Amino acid sequence: MKLFKTCLAAAIACSLFYSLPVNKIQEATTEVIDVPCVQASPQELLSDGYSPPDTLQKMLSPEYKNTLILCTDGSEMLYDSIFIIGHNKAANSVKVISLPRDLYVPYGEEIRQQLVTHNLVQEKGIFKLNIAGFIGQKINYPSTCFEDGDISFMADTIQAMTGVVVSNYAIFNFKTFEQLVDTVGGITLNIPMDIRDGNGTLLLPKGTQTLSGKEALLYARTRMFYDETGSLLPSGGDFTR
Repeated sequence: MKLFKTCLAAAIACSLFYSLPVNKIQEATTEVIDVPCVQASPQELLSDGYSPPDTLQKMLSPEYKNTLILCTDGSEMLYDSIFIIGHNKAANSVKVISLPRDLYVPYGEEIRQQLVTHNLVQEKGIFKLNIAGFIGQKINYPSTCFEDGDISFMADTIQAMTGVVVSNYAIFNFKTFEQLVDTVGGITLNIPMDIRDGNGTLLLPKGTQTLSGKEALLYARTRMFYDETGSLLPSGGDFTR
């Protein structure tokens, strides 16, 4: 249940961004406790002299089986929510690491040359972590662990930067978010104000209430606020959300 609730929390965080229209969940071909699923080292992918900090490795010791949780912006290019969920079954422990989507990736000369070859090096944000999967797809990165090169490149890059080995992954979508919320019987929230659409129609009333999966997704995705006449109210946009 602890792991399920953690996945639910990750799905809620993912819902703040756009997602793929389909789910994608795949187990790695090997268990992390036997043979490391991700074989890449910093020397293979990153600039000379880079070494991963030991902070995250200490948090997620080899006893943890780590799952990479991803959500995209809908373009099938960017993973705008990136989590590693570590589960230690023997210790009944779950740990979560959230990686910033704008984290700079110090690619080594070989990867940089491939970016040049594929006319990607000048693309906006090309050195951010959230676009690593797209790069893996474009450079035809080999499937080192998972069946898709884009996910393998994402996982390899994360391991090279953090030292944390990923043994499986999941990509959440809005449908999964709704199902997770409904599975736990809804989620109780105190909504600070009436939520209306651009026509002024009341969608969710102010106050404490238990929301269904569909209602929770509506609330999580709301960034524009309207009054009963449909007039736009001042808000902080994404910061308010």
